[in-house]
Amino acid sequence: MANWFQPQEQHSAPEDSGPAPAASAASAEETALVAPERGSRLVSLGAMLFVPAVIYSCLGSAVVWTGWTTGDELGIALVLSLLGLVFPEDPNAAAGVCAVVTIVVALVVATLAVLLPLRIALVRPALMALSWLVVAYQGYAVAALLSEGVAEQGTIYVVLPVVALLLWLLPSVVVSLPGVGRALRRAA
Repeated sequence: MANWFQPQEQHSAPEDSGPAPAASAASAEETALVAPERGSRLVSLGAMLFVPAVIYSCLGSAVVWTGWTTGDELGIALVLSLLGLVFPEDPNAAAGVCAVVTIVVALVVATLAVLLPLRIALVRPALMALSWLVVAYQGYAVAALLSEGVAEQGTIYVVLPVVALLLWLLPSVVVSLPGVGRALRRAA
């Protein structure tokens, strides 16, 4: 089975056609130059897709620290997207700790996303593990909010955690694609 990133073997032309081998050599050279560029774009895309998720997480943490949640539905809905907020018995008391955890995770992910195009060996596995943990938590949080009937108080209380889930899910999937791994191994 031929790998589509590698130039495929060209069948040799009959001996009477002179220019065919030169054309196939140029074609193979062009294919070899285009394939790593395509992989590099996928790596860069995966890294850039983390930007909205990191900004959203930082915004949720900032809402807690500024006290914007007092009586505001949008602020409360943003706080419900914080990591770990569905676990404690009293979420109001734990909001500060959850904001710190969320901002630390977001900044670590941002750092790993910046380092991803540099092709450092353990960056991709660490980024994948951390981002999939966040996706798993956000999925659990949405399910917990739905099971507790939070949506009956206002749909925005569930919509913004779903947005957080989608913002983390998309870059996690892209970074986990086999093409990203091949591009990182080939360029290293």
